[in-house]
Amino acid sequence: MIAAALLFARSMDAPAVAGEISGGVIRIGVINDQAGPLSDSNGQGSVRAARLAVEDFKKTNSSLKVDIVSADHQNKADIGAGIVRKWFDVDGVDMAIDVGNSAVGLAIQSIARDKNKIVIYTSVATTELNGKQCAKTGLAWLHDSYNLVAGQIRALVAEGFDTWFFIAADYAFGKNMVMESQRALAASGGKSLGAVFHPIGNADYSSFLLQAQASKAKIVAFANAGEQLVTSMKQWNEFGMGTGQKPVAELMFITDVHAMTPAPARGLRR
Repeated sequence: MIAAALLFARSMDAPAVAGEISGGVIRIGVINDQAGPLSDSNGQGSVRAARLAVEDFKKTNSSLKVDIVSADHQNKADIGAGIVRKWFDVDGVDMAIDVGNSAVGLAIQSIARDKNKIVIYTSVATTELNGKQCAKTGLAWLHDSYNLVAGQIRALVAEGFDTWFFIAADYAFGKNMVMESQRALAASGGKSLGAVFHPIGNADYSSFLLQAQASKAKIVAFANAGEQLVTSMKQWNEFGMGTGQKPVAELMFITDVHAMTPAPARGLRR
């Protein structure tokens, strides 16, 4: 991702153009959750990765001047939008990257559109980003909700798992993933038996798990990620919910696997 962005900047190396890029220095802002439930998959690791990528790129492009700055949006759209607006208006940042939260991503997208600035989103799943809220300077680097769930749902319904209940994060990501899941489920001949939404960073999932259990759905699908998915699955196992229902993670990162450990992940489908 960083290499692609820097290649673009390198192609604009003529002095007249290069001078327009933050005084000849390419400034890239890494914005994400650095201390909350999504920080394992993004956070400071993304900042370090960006700096390493710049070091690698400069081995063959030594004249390129690049500055990496970073900030924590705290999973709050207003905070994220305020940071990026200041970056673009005051601090000479040329491009924002990472983000990792759909609600924050949608807020930043409107700023990028208005100011004709590049934003590259990793792990921002809402299909609104490249649908209704699409911007020519907003680039989705990884997945979206539809490509995460469509194949998974078709395959599981074909195996006979045709009734689903959703436990989802209560913000743009979770709501969009449930919507896309329910569309894919209906198209595959399955049925949604309901959904519940939990606050981001929630610690106690007992009421949500009990509602899923009461639904008697064959699949309980988790439309959350990071620490939220890990805690959900640990409590799923504590309540002995593996009998008669199968848990499905609609989005899961390798950091979630490591944090979960084998016992809580037993039986989890992806």
